Amino acid sequence: MTIGVFWKLVLTEQYTFLDGPDFAYQVAPWLEVQAYAWHHGNFPLLWDPYVAGGQSLIGQAQPASAFPLNWLLFVLPLDRGFVQLGFLH
Repeated sequence: MTIGVFWKLVLTEQYTFLDGPDFAYQVAPWLEVQAYAWHHGNFPLLWDPYVAGGQSLIGQAQPASAFPLNWLLFVLPLDRGFVQLGFLH
């Protein structure tokens, strides 16, 4: 049923849910920073140094730093240092 609703995202490459500014400019960069840190041997739950002089990632629910399924996303291969769009979908 889920694939039936989201078939354009799952089965084709011409659509993306990253069209909205919240996903494109906030959520995707959070995920990319965490994936980059995991690939370089860091566990970025405690601190994000790139926002307002630094802030706790685990203290926020939205970046989902402590969500184990995101950990699987973070260890997948990166494409030129970025999370692959297919994996995000």
